Order: sequence, then C-alpha cells, then structure tokens
Amino acid sequence: MLQDLSASPGAQPFVLPNRILTLFDAMETALAEDLGLATGEAQVLISSLERTIATRARREAGQGLVAWQVRRIEAHVAARITSPITVRELAQVLRLSAGRFSRSFKARFGQSPRAWIALQRIRRAKRLMRQSRAGLSEIALECGFADQAHFTNTFRRATGMPPGAWRRAIELGDA
Repeated sequence: MLQDLSASPGAQPFVLPNRILTLFDAMETALAEDLGLATGEAQVLISSLERTIATRARREAGQGLVAWQVRRIEAHVAARITSPITVRELAQVLRLSAGRFSRSFKARFGQSPRAWIALQRIRRAKRLMRQSRAGLSEIALECGFADQAHFTNTFRRATGMPPGAWRRAIELGDA
C-alpha cells in the first residue's frame, strides 16, 4: 500500500526505507489481529517516518529552513502580526531550539527573525496607509507596534522617512 504512494501519475518517486515498509506490513497484520498491537506498531511507524523526513529535510536544507518551514513561519507571523512575536515562539512552531531556529532563519533570509518580522510589519503598514485613511496610531497598533513612536522609529529606519511623510509622498505620487 505505501509503495503505491510513489506510483501516482506525475509524482516524484519517494523511496521508503525497508524498515518503514517492514513496520507498515507488521502494522497491517497486527491491525487484523489485535488493535492494541496495531496501535503500538503505528506509533513505531510514525516515529520512523518522522525521523526519515526530518533527516531528509536537514540534508536538503543545509543550514537554512526548507520551504514547508518557511510557509509555516510566514502563516504564523501573518496570523499573529498584531501581537508580540518572539523568536522562541517561532522556534516552537517548527519544534526547533531558539538558537537553531535563529541560525537556520538567518541562513535562509539573510537577516534575523526580529528584523524580518519588523519588515513584515512595515509592509503591512504601507499597505494600510495606501488603502485607508486610518490614523498612524491606529495603523501602528494594527501592525503590532507598541505605540506610534515605536512605529515611527522603526518605519524611519526601514524607509528613511517617517510614516506621515511617506504617506504624503504616496498621495502625491513621489514615492
């Protein structure tokens, strides 16, 4: 049954280690005979699959995050952009230590997670300033900044101008 998974049309061949195939066969047999034994076999199979996938992901990633990890982090940040987001929280999303996550993140994105999150907040703020007439303090809070001063300082560092000036330039077509 598992070997059928790699036989789907257009799918990349995925070779399962013999140990996993053996465990799967044992699980199918046990399921027919004893549900408790099958549950134990299933847990061993799942653990073996997780190790295989994790090893493959590490090999493919070198030191950086792989595509599914990037998607998961992007989705998590997008969902929580209005709240404080810590490196530890992001590391937990991927079940990595904070140190390993930070190194892998920087290898993939070329900047720290905190800098990247700030950039995501600035991008969101720019989008909101283009699309609405909401006040800067409201936009600051909606983008996860502590207050308007924090937003203004971060925005100025990222763009070279304060958000009010940037908004006026956009309205005039200068930026």
